Amino acid sequence: MHSKKDQSPFENGQVKLFVQVKKHVGKTDKWAVEQLLQMMKTEPDADGCVMSLADDFDDDAKRLAENNNILLMDGLKICELLPRRMVTSF
Repeated sequence: MHSKKDQSPFENGQVKLFVQVKKHVGKTDKWAVEQLLQMMKTEPDADGCVMSLADDFDDDAKRLAENNNILLMDGLKICELLPRRMVTSF
């Protein structure tokens, strides 16, 4: 059985997904996760994802995301998934 975490965040489905996108360098802090959680207050059953071009997320951001089931995607992960998805789409 597959869980939501096994699926690509780019797959279509019946889930409402809030995404916060950041063009950061270095590490993204917890403010990005806090912004997303604020947006998600209107849809408590929605999923959330923070995408950042930064190399990583700081420990506070990781902890806050984990406690709220928020997916974090750094620049490396984005670059890894996007081309793979583009190739399998054709």
